[in-house]
Amino acid sequence: MRQVTHKGDHLTFASLGLSADLPYGIMNCEYLPGVFRRYSEKFESRSSISRDGYLGLLHYIVAKKDKKLLNRIIKAGWKRNWDFDTMPELNSSKDYTNMAPLIPLFYALKWHLNNSGNIRKFLTQLILTIYVMPPILKAKTGYRAHLGVLGVLLAMRVGIRSKYHEIIMKDYVKYNKQNPLFRLMYLKLSGKPYDYSEVMQDFEPVIGCHGWGSCEPDVFEGLCRIVDHL
Repeated sequence: MRQVTHKGDHLTFASLGLSADLPYGIMNCEYLPGVFRRYSEKFESRSSISRDGYLGLLHYIVAKKDKKLLNRIIKAGWKRNWDFDTMPELNSSKDYTNMAPLIPLFYALKWHLNNSGNIRKFLTQLILTIYVMPPILKAKTGYRAHLGVLGVLLAMRVGIRSKYHEIIMKDYVKYNKQNPLFRLMYLKLSGKPYDYSEVMQDFEPVIGCHGWGSCEPDVFEGLCRIVDHL
């Protein structure tokens, strides 16, 4: 199984890679049932886990329809009061280890995967339409901008598209004109015709593509392919 170059971001990008059918591994990161660490071994980081790691996991869960993993995470969350810190010696900020802000996404995807009744279907659509990690939306470029976009992509992957998402992505494209992932998402949401190979001409096949931290180039390209096939 392939490893992400930057161990601190392994869970995030390996999960996204798996969701794009790339040969990464994450299950050794499951320290306890439903409780994940950034990496399977000791590493230097600010915390044992962060929300972007679980956001990546949600993409993996949707792609693989892994209900059991999602149920383990939810069960562990309530048991731990949603604090997933497993390395207290780091004195990590709860902004990293507290997964409570992701509770709406966990349940929306649980209802989606279980094909729940009409009320829960409505709530799923509502949550995935409006929940795009609002604090992150203030960041228009770089790593945090990509995290905001992952919320929109998650909705798209379960068949939810909205004018709200289109407006969000149009704004991101304004600040990231050379980012093919952002452009593809906007074009899909707007229904405008495009040529995939032409859009991908701006793709930068390097670690940290288009300002996304330590994202592996094959993961970035894999997400672009997913958007193209939606």
